[in-house]
Amino acid sequence: MTDTTDREMLELAARAAGYSFKWGKDWHDKGAPLVDDKLWNPRHDNNDSFRLAARLKLQVAFGTFTDYEASAYEFGKPAVHVETSSNTDMEAAAREAIFLMAVEIGKGMK
Repeated sequence: MTDTTDREMLELAARAAGYSFKWGKDWHDKGAPLVDDKLWNPRHDNNDSFRLAARLKLQVAFGTFTDYEASAYEFGKPAVHVETSSNTDMEAAAREAIFLMAVEIGKGMK
């Protein structure tokens, strides 16, 4: 899948984690689906990101090359490496790495 949309990426990440989700009628305004009747966006929410990483048993590494980067990986599989553009938000780098790794896992489940 090329040029995956944000919505498709959220669906793939949710699928990877085994979440049942639905899109509310105002999903575009909120930018997130509902999981257990709550907005779910691991790309922007630390709690959702942590739960996603735990559910998928992902490992996260920080600061291999710079102070503001993170990688997420499943044991024995290639890592997803993310470096922030803001150079100030390590949590954003971790969330992005976790989210993108979940997307890759979801793609493999199709």
